[in-house]
Amino acid sequence: MFKKFLLVLMIGSFMVGTAFAGVKEMKEAYLSEDYATCISEARKVIADVNASIEDKAIAQRYIGHSYYRQTDYAKALTELQKVITDYPGEIRACAIAQYYIGHCYERIGKTVEAQEAWIKVCRMQEAHLTYVKVALSKLDKVALGKEEYLKLLDTMIFIIPTTGENAEFLGLLKSEQEKLR
Repeated sequence: MFKKFLLVLMIGSFMVGTAFAGVKEMKEAYLSEDYATCISEARKVIADVNASIEDKAIAQRYIGHSYYRQTDYAKALTELQKVITDYPGEIRACAIAQYYIGHCYERIGKTVEAQEAWIKVCRMQEAHLTYVKVALSKLDKVALGKEEYLKLLDTMIFIIPTTGENAEFLGLLKSEQEKLR
């Protein structure tokens, strides 16, 4: 019985090790600005049947980021959109991808599409607050219109958890909301 347990444990460790190995190389390549290697390693993670869905979503996002960093915004848009379509359950990865989709559109001069992307980030539950703050700051509130902006603020106040970490930002949103009413 003990030998079977050890065998299962060893096989499980090996499987986890193979899934995470590509993730480590991918991140190291990205940090060293070796984007070709990053993309190659990310594709290996996505193809790995043992990799978790979260790791695959992160790998897909790294592909998009790599193209973004190389200023190939068309490819970045395509790859970042795959995070959203292929891994919709990975909300944080989707929010970050959506955030960078906004930046890609901004860089190629498609401001309406950029605004739409940043609005989506602001409406995404579980989006990292850093991305939400920047997305909100990039919105053209005049073009959006007072009523739509108020609706967006209402949504954000509703979905952002009331924690000590978020208190200051929620206070700013509520203050902004009161000014507009």
